Amino acid sequence: MSQRKAIRKKKAVLDIVLNKIDPFPPTSSHATLERDNLRLAQRCKTIILEKKGLDPLILDLRQISSFVDFFVVCTATSEPHLKALAFELEEKNPRRISS
Repeated sequence: MSQRKAIRKKKAVLDIVLNKIDPFPPTSSHATLERDNLRLAQRCKTIILEKKGLDPLILDLRQISSFVDFFVVCTATSEPHLKALAFELEEKNPRRISS
């Protein structure tokens, strides 16, 4: 290997290490999934606001977690209110997770 090729290879590795180049660029299906997940989180926030939930917040965890993209948090005024919020989210959610 010539000296120039060796230098280019070291520079490419350094660029990846310094996060200048993403070695695993997101595929179109990955980007679509993230967009769908964001829409789902926004839909949940809307449902919470419709049912008078307080301070709904969408947390973006894509850079922190490998198994969750967004987390929606809110406050309820009482236990029956909390149960009503949970019921409404389950009923209006197009994706159901079976336990």
